Amino acid sequence: MTKGFTLQHLEFWVMDEADRLLNEANEEWLSKVHTAIEQDSLSGSSDICHTPASSLNASVIRRADLMLNPLVQPPPRIQKLLFSATLTGDPAKLARLKLVRPLYIAVTSDEDAVSNGPAAKYTFPSTLSEYFSICPEEKKPLWLMYMLQNKIVGRGVCFTKSLETAHRLAQLIQVWTDGVPSEEWPGGKKVVVAEYSSEVSFAERTRLLRLFKEGNIDLLICSDLIARGLDIDQIETVINYDAPTDMSQYTHRVGRTARAGKKGSAYTLVGVTQAHHFKTMMLENGHWGPMLKRFDPRNKIMDSLRDQYKVALESADSVYAQ
Repeated sequence: MTKGFTLQHLEFWVMDEADRLLNEANEEWLSKVHTAIEQDSLSGSSDICHTPASSLNASVIRRADLMLNPLVQPPPRIQKLLFSATLTGDPAKLARLKLVRPLYIAVTSDEDAVSNGPAAKYTFPSTLSEYFSICPEEKKPLWLMYMLQNKIVGRGVCFTKSLETAHRLAQLIQVWTDGVPSEEWPGGKKVVVAEYSSEVSFAERTRLLRLFKEGNIDLLICSDLIARGLDIDQIETVINYDAPTDMSQYTHRVGRTARAGKKGSAYTLVGVTQAHHFKTMMLENGHWGPMLKRFDPRNKIMDSLRDQYKVALESADSVYAQ
């Protein structure tokens, strides 16, 4: 612990994305924080917390005083506030948080309860419109191009399964948009896309977020890892370019939009080989029904994009190979 730093007067411990803290990778960090809090609160002074030995001895003495002397005032109890869209119900994992008389609160409304249905295991806002499409894997870029050129989706984020997919898809869409004349876009305004991943420097990601908030970027193509925790008011649409592998991942992705009573939409492109798994996942979580609508592009418009797609794909492949 940093010299001179103490948790003695800590009253509230706020944990955002609490489900991630309960992963095995963070277990050591969680126990260290708990130990530091306990030592500082029992010691009664930060002056003796500079060495592990003095902290340990002070904690033992203080605990003995509490047990033997009823007049000794116990340390104040810290209130822990956990926030997560998908908090686990596993007792073993929750035990690591050392909660005392925990209270579970689900933020929802009467409209949300009706739209989600009685069997739903996850709660989604009633202002969220959800769609899915079944398409061959190799045609996903074409379907995304169709959605962008016809302004079916608003400004938002597009999730991919990996860093490489995000990089290649961003290059492909950028090459395609550059090759389409402005007069062929609705309103004469081209769609602007950008890659938002760990391949991009922190300074550049900060700049991209600023441009997105200002309306100068329409779509951020992201990998799951870098986009977790994105909180931008301007996100109108979420596109699952690669279908989520579990309901927790789906919930966190679509949770980027339709926040604080605002309307939002989520589109999931499901590969043909993933269709059975996707439907089973939704059924098991009570989320297969009228809240999830099927979306299919119009063939005539798709046909007009095929040549553009082939040209863009060849150009992007040559750029990627350099």
